[in-house]
Amino acid sequence: MTSTPTKTPLEIKLIQELTAVDLRIAELEAEKRSLQRLLSKVRQEALVNRDVTRKNSFDRIVIENVIIQRLTEAKRPLHADALLFEARTVTHTLKGNTFRSYLHRLKLRGLIKSSGRGTWQLVSHEKDPDDSLASKAE
Repeated sequence: MTSTPTKTPLEIKLIQELTAVDLRIAELEAEKRSLQRLLSKVRQEALVNRDVTRKNSFDRIVIENVIIQRLTEAKRPLHADALLFEARTVTHTLKGNTFRSYLHRLKLRGLIKSSGRGTWQLVSHEKDPDDSLASKAE
């Protein structure tokens, strides 16, 4: 019978530190991949040149464009979770509250609207039949 040698406290501590370093490396690699995807998208899309003075402003603009693009491609309402998942391909550390503030900004600008609990869709710039009925009733 072979038995494994008992590990000393120093060995256990070093193994724990190595595991923590491996975890940090994995997180940094994920962040690197996100930044590479972001750079690729910026180079491909030629984003509208806006006055970006802070890093957060740039992230917001890119994520808002991702939301609009995803809703345009879907041609139907999408749940916020699906949009958040897509936005995290750009910025993997994006927090839910920050993402919701981006949705709110898009809503205030009249680009998207809520189509039920947690679902969003693009605002149609065509005449809504309900609007025309309401205006005829006046």
